Amino acid sequence: MAYSAIILAGEKENAWVKTQKAIRNGNKKILALMHRMNVNYVEIEEIRKIDPDLKTFININTLEDLDQF
Repeated sequence: MAYSAIILAGEKENAWVKTQKAIRNGNKKILALMHRMNVNYVEIEEIRKIDPDLKTFININTLEDLDQF
């Protein structure tokens, strides 16, 4: 099973609280947060059925990144 993206959705407030707690405890790894959350994994092949080019997972950090799409 291959994964290329991590998405936190649904429990926004809960995720924020748990993220802040992990940071206060010195743990800044995303995997630490994932172990504390109810995570559902979706295989890339399943996502490709509805998004063949995986445009759902475009990483946008700046306005310049957004301009490319």
